[in-house]
Amino acid sequence: MLPLTGPHFGVINEPNISIRSNDELELSVLNSPAIDPGTIVINAGEPESADTRYDFMVPVASVNQIRQRLEEGDQPHEGSALLSLLAQICLDEAIGRFELDPIWGPFLLPQKESPQPTPEDDFRCSALIDTSPEMTLPEFSDMTLCRPILTIDDEMVEAELEEQRFQLGSVAPSDEPMVRGDQAVVLLNLLLSETGESVATEIESVVRVPRQGQPALFEGLVIDGLAGAIEGMCAGDSVVFDSIVPAALGKADNAGSAAKCSIKIRSVDRITPATLDGLVARYESPSEATLRQQVKLSLEHRFSIEQQQYLTNAVFESLLEGFECPVPRRVITKRIAEMKEQSIKAATASGEDETAATKAAESSTRRFAIEVTRQARRTAIGMMLQRELKIAISEHDVEARIRSMAALRGMRPEEVRKEIVDAGQIDMVAKQVFESKIAAHVLAKATVSDVPAAEVGLRGA
Repeated sequence: MLPLTGPHFGVINEPNISIRSNDELELSVLNSPAIDPGTIVINAGEPESADTRYDFMVPVASVNQIRQRLEEGDQPHEGSALLSLLAQICLDEAIGRFELDPIWGPFLLPQKESPQPTPEDDFRCSALIDTSPEMTLPEFSDMTLCRPILTIDDEMVEAELEEQRFQLGSVAPSDEPMVRGDQAVVLLNLLLSETGESVATEIESVVRVPRQGQPALFEGLVIDGLAGAIEGMCAGDSVVFDSIVPAALGKADNAGSAAKCSIKIRSVDRITPATLDGLVARYESPSEATLRQQVKLSLEHRFSIEQQQYLTNAVFESLLEGFECPVPRRVITKRIAEMKEQSIKAATASGEDETAATKAAESSTRRFAIEVTRQARRTAIGMMLQRELKIAISEHDVEARIRSMAALRGMRPEEVRKEIVDAGQIDMVAKQVFESKIAAHVLAKATVSDVPAAEVGLRGA
């Protein structure tokens, strides 16, 4: 079973005090209250930067009641276990008493002195909690969007068959400049041009020089500019070129953004392609005609995934224009710090001096802030729409998304699933599913006009 998250897929900031209550403790205390929650004193401050500060005081008598209940149930009742439970009770009470519906989650503020409760002291803590802004759903029927369309023709099928023949061909090492059909082991880094944020770091894959006019694929993804960059290169060569972020790589809201791509050629192989009859036999197709039909269906499926991602991004870009959605300063600050760290790591991995990399990251703070704010607003709007439209996802939805990602990359679903889980990216996949469902709801009511895929930069290959 995949570890699905709840509807709060946008939570990126957790309390800085770990809330670690086990199931038994929650059943014995939280589900059967040990105290009257009305005894908890809560003072709410003025809202600032989408957050409100709440100061809590649990009277010592109530603290000791909880401690006694825990002790009677043979539960941890001192130190961090008690602290965590008291903090959680305070946060839950504030959210219920003030009817809050936070998007980003509460943030417990550091204490100047240890808040560890004793049998003689009240328990005190403070937290920041955001409140979802009021939301009026737009008239989706007033929205106008473009849907890219593409007809898979014989030429595209032939190009895919040729690629398959090269994949099954005989391989020999080469020191010559790369030509059509040659393949190389390529080390790739991809950074957002505007912010320097790393989209892909030190990814290694085999890349083949495509036929004229066709894109080169990296892990099944189209990397704009890669085909022209690798042709003529030799083993050991490096190059940096302008590109764009593929729809299926990294965060969904980075798709289509300008990027800097750096590659290094590890090794080169020259390939003698397999015959078409060999390809038919390899895939156990009844005939060449059947194989061509199978290839056509595969290409159509691949394009449908690209089309869906394009439409989802278009919907959210349109929604972002019409919504005011303040984001807590703490969220922006944390994410900027993460982006700086990613930028420094990517730069040093490419051979740049750490001091220079750090200076470059610091000088990019303003650009990072703009990008972080845009991403956070998209997350918040998605969260609010999910609640308003009562959209839910299941494990089946997530599995279907993983199968689509695997098809786009030419990998087995179980391989992609393992990669996602190992990288802790299941939240990202869940968010993509949420966004695609929101987009489908909007598109069902919006005015949608078809345009050739090439006009919006989609190639269907």
